[in-house]
Amino acid sequence: MLKYYFILFTLLTLIVAGCSFSDPEPEEVQAQMDQEHARITEEQERQQEEEAEKLLAQEAAAAEETAAEETAAKEAEAARLAKVENESALDKIEKLQKPASIEVVQPAGLSLSLSFGHMLDRFELIPDEKTPFLTFKGFFDPGQFPHIQIYPRNSKTETYVLLPNTLINSILLPEREVTSFSEEGILEKMLLEEKITKKENGKIEFQVTLTISSTEKHILVLDTEKSDSRHLTFALQKPVKNNTTNAQKQKKVESIIIDLAPPVISPREEMLLHPVTALMLYRRIDQLNITILNASPHSDSAQRLAALLDRQQKSTIEKQIGMKLKIVNISSVREQTILPKTKIYFHANLMREALILAQILPGEQVIEPMPESRISKLATDVEIYVGKNFE
Repeated sequence: MLKYYFILFTLLTLIVAGCSFSDPEPEEVQAQMDQEHARITEEQERQQEEEAEKLLAQEAAAAEETAAEETAAKEAEAARLAKVENESALDKIEKLQKPASIEVVQPAGLSLSLSFGHMLDRFELIPDEKTPFLTFKGFFDPGQFPHIQIYPRNSKTETYVLLPNTLINSILLPEREVTSFSEEGILEKMLLEEKITKKENGKIEFQVTLTISSTEKHILVLDTEKSDSRHLTFALQKPVKNNTTNAQKQKKVESIIIDLAPPVISPREEMLLHPVTALMLYRRIDQLNITILNASPHSDSAQRLAALLDRQQKSTIEKQIGMKLKIVNISSVREQTILPKTKIYFHANLMREALILAQILPGEQVIEPMPESRISKLATDVEIYVGKNFE
């Protein structure tokens, strides 16, 4: 019996010892889990902070780059605007210094310009004991010097000068009444009047009127020898006393009688003065005869222009000019004659038709009246010299 108790006590001892070496308490396990979770949370928060710092640094760098780009763009725009303003100012000054011009820009890339006239920049009085000179400096068209009109006013010390197709450079010559002449000089006062008018047909005309007052009697004469494309010179001549004798008067009367005799008329002039010839010259033209001459380095330019006018644009041209179009001649000029631009010659009463042709032709053309040496060729109404710029 005692043996059984001993065995039972041994078993109970083993059971108690096994329970003492069992798993730890739940509170300790929970504490360990909390510590591990806190460590993991801290690690995640640290990583998030590092990523946030990286993002902020990237955003700051991007903002700096954007600001630098905006600053560079603003500086470039400011430089461009300054350059445009400088170019505009220079263009205005150049335009003021150029002669008066009319430029007509046609559609389809056609640029047709007719430039003419004068521009007054400044003036100078050149004193001389015999003949003083009044010189205007600027830009002038010598071909229009014959159109300048000079009229003496009621007083012999005052002269009226009309300069057609003329403008005044208001920057270089702002004064319109000049009285700052030397007391010892011949001029006392000069008035400058600029007049620009627009006609009913839309044409703009501009002219300058000079009123020149002197301290003594004078005769204002245009000096063509001292005038050129940059100078317009007038001579202030003193009136010559008339000391003609009776013999000189008699010779003058005889010369007047001879001048009154009927002039000798050549056969050609007699034919041109005939009423039938005059009616033929001013008749209503129902067909425009055109001659095309090649004055370019390309041998087929005249043929290509003829094909353009006679095939592609013929109906359009005939509707605009109101008459039939006929090409009567296609040939070439001398080999050494090469024109940089296409040139159109027209008779005096066919300027409108020449302008219509210029609108059809590509590129830029020069339009001029028919030279006197070729006016007698009545079979041709318009002559076109194909230049180097024709493509």
